[in-house]
Amino acid sequence: MQGRYAFLFKGFDSAGVYEAAASFVADGNGNVTSGIEDINRTSGPHLGLAISGTYQIGGDNRGTLTLKSNLGTSTFAFALNGSARAGSLVESDNSGIRGSGAMKLQDPTAFDPSVFSGGYALSLTGADAAGGRIAAIGSIFPSGVGTISGSSLDVNDAGDMMPTFGTFSGTYGVDGTGHGRATLVIPGFDGGTFNFALCAISANEYFILSIDPLSANNPIFAGTLEAQTGLPFLTSSFKGASIFDSTGSSGNLAQVTVGRMLFDGTGDIQVQFDQNQGGNITIAGLLTGAYSIQLNGRGVLNLDNAQNGAQSVWILYAIGPNRAFVLSSDGSVGSGDVKPQALAPPFETGDLEGNFEFGAGEPASYQAALLSGTVFFDGASTFSGAEDKSYSGTFAADLPLTGRYAISQVSNNGRGVAMLTSPAASTQALWLVSGLEAVGLDVSSANTTPTVLLFEQ
Repeated sequence: MQGRYAFLFKGFDSAGVYEAAASFVADGNGNVTSGIEDINRTSGPHLGLAISGTYQIGGDNRGTLTLKSNLGTSTFAFALNGSARAGSLVESDNSGIRGSGAMKLQDPTAFDPSVFSGGYALSLTGADAAGGRIAAIGSIFPSGVGTISGSSLDVNDAGDMMPTFGTFSGTYGVDGTGHGRATLVIPGFDGGTFNFALCAISANEYFILSIDPLSANNPIFAGTLEAQTGLPFLTSSFKGASIFDSTGSSGNLAQVTVGRMLFDGTGDIQVQFDQNQGGNITIAGLLTGAYSIQLNGRGVLNLDNAQNGAQSVWILYAIGPNRAFVLSSDGSVGSGDVKPQALAPPFETGDLEGNFEFGAGEPASYQAALLSGTVFFDGASTFSGAEDKSYSGTFAADLPLTGRYAISQVSNNGRGVAMLTSPAASTQALWLVSGLEAVGLDVSSANTTPTVLLFEQ
C-alpha cells in the first residue's frame, strides 16, 4: 500500500447523515504522510482538513487505518484487493460515526483540469433537510477548461420524483493533489446552486461530495462520476445480461435489492431479483417490461411485478453498453449500479474462485450491520476468510468466516448461494458479475438492516 489513495465514506452520526471524501499519501511503511479531507454532516461541513496518520496491513490484505485532523482521530478497518488498487472500509472507532466506503489508488495523470472532459454519468445519494433519503443521477459534460454543461438530471427526494431537469451549467477546478471543487447551477432544483468537493481517481472516475450546509436549499449527498463510453447511446446499447444492485429504504426499513437484468436490445427487459426489506425476504422475484435509452444515456424502465402486479418506473443513466447508474422513482429511493455480466452460460460453482476482498455498500440507516473482509472461494464448494464487523454500536475484529457455496446450474443465470457457518449462521444470495467480481445480499430474515455486499479480486 503505497501512493496516493482516495476514499468516499457514507454513513451517519447521532445527528443524522455524515459523508466524507478524502485523499492521502501512504508511504509504504505504515505512515500517512499527508492528506486532505472534506466532511459534510447534519451539523455542518468541515472543509480542507489536513490529515495524517498510520496504517497496517496483515497477510490477508486486511488492515487498519488511523487518520488525525483538528477534529480528532478516526479509525477504519479496511480490506484491499490483490493489486492493492481498491478496497472497502468501515469506521471501527467509538466516535458514534457509523458508515462504510470505498478506497481507491489515485492516478496522478488525472490531477489536471484538462483531463476532466467529455461525458460523465453522475450518481449521488444522501439526505435532505428533513432527514429523508435523496438520490440523483444524471449526465454532465466538463470541458477540460473549467466549465461544465449538464444535459439532464433526475432527482428522487424522499419519494418525490421531480420532473427531469434539463440543461444546466457549472464550473470546476482540480489541483496537483487530485483535490478539487465544482459548482453546478440547476434552476428549479431546491436552491439551484450546489457546491462539491472532487477527488480524482483517474480520468474516468471521480468521487464527489456536496459541501453546502444542510438546508431546505441544499441536501447533503455524495457519490461518483464515471466517464461515459459509447456515446451517443441507443436502446440497442443495452443488449444481454447485466447485474444490478439497489439500496433504498421503505419507511424506517432498509430495502436492498440485487439481481440480473436481461435486455433484448430492442426494448423488452426481464429482471430477476432477490430483496431484503427490513427482514422481509423476496427470493427469485421477477419483473418484466419495456425500456428505452436516449442519446445522452438517459433511460426509462417500465416494469411490472409478476408476483403482485405492481408497476414501477426506474431511471438509468448509461456509463457504457449495459453499464449504468439506476434510480427508482418510488418512495424507497433505491439507487445503485448496473454492470455488464461478463460471464456467459453455462454457469457453475467454479466460476467463483480465488481470493476476494469484500465490503458493505452504503448503509440505509444508522443501525446497519457493516462488514469489511477477505474471503477465499475454493472453486468447488467451500469458502473461508475473516471479517471485521460494525453493528449496534459495537465493533468486532478478526471474525472467522467459513461456510459452503454453490452457483446454480439450474437457474443458469449467475446466481448462487453462500451458507455461512461462522461467525453466525446466515444465507447470502450471490450474483456473478465476472470471475473477478460479484454482489451479494444477506437474505436471512434475522438481518433487518441489510446492505449490498461487494466482492472484488
